[in-house]
Amino acid sequence: MVVISNGFGRFHMSWAAEEAHRRGILDAYITGAYPTSAAKRLLTAAGLSGNRRVARLLARQGTYPEGLISASFLPEALMQVAVALRQKHKAFKTPTDLINRAALRGYGASAARVLGGLKGTPRLYHYRAGFGGASVARAKEKGMIALCDHSIAHPALLDHFVGHQGAWPEKGEGGRIDLLWAHILEDIGRGDHVLVNSDFVKETFLHFGWDETRLHVIYLGVDNDFVAGMPKSPATTEGGSDAPLLVFAGNFGTRKGADILARALQPITDLPWRLELIGPIESATRRRHRTFLEDARVGALGVVARERLAASLVAADIFVFPSFAEGSARVLFEAMAAGCYIITTNNSGCIAEDGVHGAIVPPGARRQSGAAIRAALQNPQKTSEIGAKNAELVANQYTQADYGDKLADLYRRLAGS
Repeated sequence: MVVISNGFGRFHMSWAAEEAHRRGILDAYITGAYPTSAAKRLLTAAGLSGNRRVARLLARQGTYPEGLISASFLPEALMQVAVALRQKHKAFKTPTDLINRAALRGYGASAARVLGGLKGTPRLYHYRAGFGGASVARAKEKGMIALCDHSIAHPALLDHFVGHQGAWPEKGEGGRIDLLWAHILEDIGRGDHVLVNSDFVKETFLHFGWDETRLHVIYLGVDNDFVAGMPKSPATTEGGSDAPLLVFAGNFGTRKGADILARALQPITDLPWRLELIGPIESATRRRHRTFLEDARVGALGVVARERLAASLVAADIFVFPSFAEGSARVLFEAMAAGCYIITTNNSGCIAEDGVHGAIVPPGARRQSGAAIRAALQNPQKTSEIGAKNAELVANQYTQADYGDKLADLYRRLAGS
């Protein structure tokens, strides 16, 4: 029934392929670099199997048979060159955007060749935004319905949300859009239908007058690997501290509300608390909040393995995520699955409801964020009870299999069968 085109290692597109294969409806899986048998032999022979980047590549191994996979290594290698250049030369944004766009177009051309050689009559082409390119036209030539998968707010709103602390502009208005996002937006427009991962993302498209019948929402939930890696009980607290543990996970920077969190927590001096920051810290954020980050109550763990993230979330009492703009942050589902009380914003694309799963505060609202944190710290029993209900909700309704069921139903409806 369906051909799925993942692009460069996007996690939920791999889930889609696994769930489609499990239901017997996957005709082909197109992706970037992939640990095929030949690639693994080559990497092992070169003595690279212990390399961190190679380990990430090997982690892309799916449950679908290798015969269904078409891997395109060169476009992803080109994008890695652009990433390396940008990390070393921050001023190279336009040149690296051009390289990235060339990599995306190269991937799309490669996917088009794969589609051209397919036998049979797949009904749907499910592709990731930005990676469609020439392959979308080829899919339509073959009579397939093109379903574009986009997992963050509308590209023309991202800069606005960051610059205005998550506030919405007037209807139809947005912010600037760079070369790379312009390419991605054009690619979204090629789809007959667009699949997004939250009602928030849907609203960002309706903001610009998109036809609602083209937009479909499926929340992702948690994947099997994360659930399998969750410890059954929290690890023993280092140092024997009884202070409630808050966790933030993600890129600790402007878009994800780092300034709001730092300024909300610092005035809380009359209640015990600890904070773990998991993920990279933006250099500008590090400079602005040096005193906060040096506070003995704040621990910056950096980038960690998902098993370590799971352990921190299971140990945590509260997960804080005051983001200005997301799609539907995967880590929010992971935190709920681990039994955390949630403090976040509507712009995070979360399923959480205010007063039911935690506290939903307006983006950019430092005082309200601080009040929500204070209320949670002062009511540990309520916080714990809500966290337990969050874990039950995710386990019953937002697993990888639940995502697969909803996705298969969408495929059938779009294909008219």
